[in-house]
Amino acid sequence: IINDGKVIYHNQAAHVLWLGAGSAEPETYAQVHAAQPEIQAAFAAVATGASVRERVRCCHAGRDLVLLIAPALGPGGERVGVIEITADVTEQIEAERAMAHAEKLNVVGQLAAGVAHEINSPLDGAIEASRIMERSADNPDKVSRFAKAQRAGLERIAAIVRTLLTF
Repeated sequence: IINDGKVIYHNQAAHVLWLGAGSAEPETYAQVHAAQPEIQAAFAAVATGASVRERVRCCHAGRDLVLLIAPALGPGGERVGVIEITADVTEQIEAERAMAHAEKLNVVGQLAAGVAHEINSPLDGAIEASRIMERSADNPDKVSRFAKAQRAGLERIAAIVRTLLTF
């Protein structure tokens, strides 16, 4: 809680987060957030009444934080200062990143399965055509017919690969 720019109260977690363990008690809000001008600007907007409340996202000491800065109201609803509530959202953001990564892997897996299926069908046909041609060496019409089928399957595979390369 801050009144006229002076820190009236802060808990130990806030002290350790912003100032470090074993540091001196801060006298002013500017001391607490000396290296965060965006937070000081949000505080000033709320302190002067230019803003009802401010929400600031920042990274500090390797943690992702969300600050809510709002007026502190007395029993009669009068402004008695400004309050800052800091939430550490690091784990939430990491979970969101992990979920987004998992979704991407899922899409890639579905794409790979689709491509494998699309390639496997004409490939099976081309292999079977080769077997038939081997057994039908004495029948040139049959060999020609299956060679054309084999070529069509291989051209289909080539078209799929070209599409993938374009993609």
